[in-house]
Amino acid sequence: MISVRKAPDLATAGAASGFGARPAGFRGPRGLACGLVLSAAVLGPLGGCSRSGGVPPDDEAMVRARFANRTPQDAAKDYAPPHRDYFPRMDVVGRKAEGATDWPDQLVDLPPTPASPSDERRPAIGLRPKRDVGALPLSVSEAIGRNTWMSWCSGNEGFWDWLANNSFGASDLLKLLDSRNRATVFRDAGIINEPEMMRTGAPEATDFGLWLNVPSDAERRAARAEYLKRVFDRQQAADYDPRTTYPRPEGAGAYGAAATAKTPTLPPDIYGLSSGVIGLRLFPNPKFDGKARAAWDADRYYNDPDYYGNPDLVRPFRVGMACAFCHTSFHPLNPPRDITDPRWENLSGNTGAQYLRIRGVFGNLLNKDSFVYHLLDSQPPGTIDTSLLPSDNINNTNTMNSIFALPQRVALSLKNPKETLTPASAKFPSLWGDAEIDKSPSYLAMVEYLKQLEADLPEHAVAAAELAKSNENPRRVPRILLDGSDSIGGYGALARVYLNIGSYWEQWIRINRLLVGFQPQEPFRIEDCEAHSLYWIATQERVGPMRDYFLKITPPMRLLDVQDDLDRTKPVDEPSLKAKAEREKADFAELLAAERARRIDTTKLEHGRQVFARNCIVCHSSIQPAERHAEMQAFADRGEYWDHDPGRWLADPRYRDWAKEIVKKPAFWLHNYLSTDYRIPIDYVGTNSARAVATNAMTGHMWQDFSSADYQKLPPEGAISFFNPFLGESGGPDQYTPRHKTASGVAAGGGGPGFYRVPTLVSIWAGAPLLHNNSLGLFNNDPSVDGRLLAFDDAIRKLLWPDRRLESSSYNGATPERLKQDHGLIWRTPVETWLTIPARHVPYLAITNVDFLMETLGAHPWLRDRRLLFLPAAFVVLALFGLLRATSLRRRWLWGYIPLFAALGLAFVMAFLLGRVGEVRLGPIPEGTPVNLLANINPEADPEKLRKAAALTTKALAEIRERGLKAEATQKVLHDQVAPALLEVSKCPDLVMDRGHDFPWFKTMTDDDKDALIELLKTF
Repeated sequence: MISVRKAPDLATAGAASGFGARPAGFRGPRGLACGLVLSAAVLGPLGGCSRSGGVPPDDEAMVRARFANRTPQDAAKDYAPPHRDYFPRMDVVGRKAEGATDWPDQLVDLPPTPASPSDERRPAIGLRPKRDVGALPLSVSEAIGRNTWMSWCSGNEGFWDWLANNSFGASDLLKLLDSRNRATVFRDAGIINEPEMMRTGAPEATDFGLWLNVPSDAERRAARAEYLKRVFDRQQAADYDPRTTYPRPEGAGAYGAAATAKTPTLPPDIYGLSSGVIGLRLFPNPKFDGKARAAWDADRYYNDPDYYGNPDLVRPFRVGMACAFCHTSFHPLNPPRDITDPRWENLSGNTGAQYLRIRGVFGNLLNKDSFVYHLLDSQPPGTIDTSLLPSDNINNTNTMNSIFALPQRVALSLKNPKETLTPASAKFPSLWGDAEIDKSPSYLAMVEYLKQLEADLPEHAVAAAELAKSNENPRRVPRILLDGSDSIGGYGALARVYLNIGSYWEQWIRINRLLVGFQPQEPFRIEDCEAHSLYWIATQERVGPMRDYFLKITPPMRLLDVQDDLDRTKPVDEPSLKAKAEREKADFAELLAAERARRIDTTKLEHGRQVFARNCIVCHSSIQPAERHAEMQAFADRGEYWDHDPGRWLADPRYRDWAKEIVKKPAFWLHNYLSTDYRIPIDYVGTNSARAVATNAMTGHMWQDFSSADYQKLPPEGAISFFNPFLGESGGPDQYTPRHKTASGVAAGGGGPGFYRVPTLVSIWAGAPLLHNNSLGLFNNDPSVDGRLLAFDDAIRKLLWPDRRLESSSYNGATPERLKQDHGLIWRTPVETWLTIPARHVPYLAITNVDFLMETLGAHPWLRDRRLLFLPAAFVVLALFGLLRATSLRRRWLWGYIPLFAALGLAFVMAFLLGRVGEVRLGPIPEGTPVNLLANINPEADPEKLRKAAALTTKALAEIRERGLKAEATQKVLHDQVAPALLEVSKCPDLVMDRGHDFPWFKTMTDDDKDALIELLKTF
């Protein structure tokens, strides 16, 4: 049922943010903020689904450029990247020592220098060719790439500030930066503290009472204070106009340019200030003028929900987000001794933010009785729904991509079947622009790599001529996203990243209905970015450097490269361990398993290589015989750009013989990306299908300009199997076909969705939990080498022995009993919850679904001025005067009652527009409700079915509340009345998160086979 709570006093009301722009579906509440109202069945008739139309807006930087009568090309020079490496100690890599043989650890049991007869049978690490670990010197281009990845926000600080005022009270990144929480942010949210920053005993004088981290270096701290004083003093001037540019530092000694600090400082007018959190940057808010400064109260900001929840609040700072926030983490080869105070050499820019908790970031203001709290919590650590901004009405979380072995990945892409690009995406190069071919140092280095590959594995060579033709259309492209949808090349994928985290947000809020959702998507067109976003133009200069950065720093992170005192190739000292178990009264078997997990049993590697050849090579090797590539081309020739049945090759005697021999060759391992990069049908893989059926890259959808035309015409692959917990008394197997609408000429269920791209196994030992959503295996929040290995051991054993998945889970309080009942992990609400719309945001929810109101209030914002409250007061005075003076019933009605009723009606309207009628609460949503039962409601479902689902759900929630039903009774109502109707209108009814990747041929593996394979995987 829906309830409305009484609102605070009208006297403190303020006008909410303008509604002139057309906002839309940010996926904080998964398009559910309106979806649970309860669906398009309720909202559809309100008429809020028209297209945005009109001319796209300019972004902030373009507005400033036009105000100054500058061309975009000239104004973009203000954001030109400095030619300096600001992070020289990051990204250590393992490398062969000078003069040593390049030898793969998969063959460490067969070292190039044979062991002498006196050596033990198990070779110690001393027989391994000498290697070292350290940071690589970067070229200018590579350094610009890293600076961009770590610190460039592309103007998205405006978006995250907008969201803080328009997230229905869910998120505020500025609050996330509270320095008083520096010691606990990793524990609570997986956030990584920026090195060489610190908390002070009191807020800095320049920070307006905010608790912000500051540089530990005194020179940098003083420069920061000087910069902020200069900016904020300017913003207090009577002639201040936010359309003017930020003040630029002057002279060679400007802020950061000549600092003697250990780490030089990026120019703040380009990259913002260090926030104390990796990947978040701090910018002075250009709207924080004299009026905003007078209204600012830091104490109330931290402690008064009515104050910080005001959609009109102007904060002193805006927070920008760089790619590093979701992709930089503690380095597996060199983790910090103190996770609360890391050094730069403890960080890696390519591992993915494996510990980041989305609920702790984008739901940092929510309480545990909020349904959205648990919706965001259902995205396991290290994962995020990449449809976070453009809602596709599926909770489809996936890992924050690690980036490994980019040269090998590029080589592999040159054998992928060509895909035709749309005219918009064909303007992007695949990886190198035409002007860079045969000239760029990174291009020439790639050509040399291809020559080395040809020398080492001539039968698997890739001609450099293919690289020179990589910008043709059709073209061969590497893929990045897990569903293989971003099929236009690495250059376009890197360029798009910034749009996905809020760059050109002025267009985001116009073509998407943020938080509300349930509106047809509109494409984010490249041509609009080129014409109206100066930040997009400035970002293009950085895309090539980011490519160069990753070509340099992404070799495998080998476990045996870890710099510690443990020889991880030596066997466990079992007598000593038994003594320890007796001494500490511990379980010896558990201690032994943990010790074995920390090491590589090299006596099992030969066996492990053959197990890999018999079971894994067919998907997890970029090196394949010519017949595999020919088959993929044959599929592509008929428009089917996916691998139909990779397992069939394991039954081919010639393929088995090839695999048996190839795994013995060092070059096979040294040049292997450990993935075919092919798309695989979701029903073949058998994992949770939510990410695979995502629709954002389809024709007419958000990312249509960033996927190939051939992807957008893919035929449907077929029905998808899943476990339905509401089928019959105790659940059972079920099927569904993709339920999205397709473009004209595309078969139902087709148009792109339905696949997963094969992930690489490079450095898999450091990446657990496993699967595309990190749902499988132990999550221990421990980035140490031993912590990673224990997590990997638990995850890989659950992958290879599927029954073990039902014994334990790190998530959602799932007990073995519940796991068995649900056939795996189904994320359920652990308490009774509500979907709450704070009073100040209720007008936004309603107005953004009524075009007439949105357009009227956008054109006439004065209609929401609280000073207009004098109008109902005037009507009341008029009514009282009329009642006192009227001499007839007719006059009393005309001059008394009618004005009185008008006053009451007008007062209600004004209170509503000012967000003072009261909050809306939808619920109660029973404890134990699968989160995705509600999160995946399909706005494209049959309207009658949506209305039926809405009616049944509303009735059931009312019954639960009115009868005060307890847990067992509420689950029966859910099972019998609500769930069947909601599953019928679900875009993805597949609820089990940790299922699949249990192929038929796995059943032929013995326990010894699996143990040997695990030892081999630890060498990747």
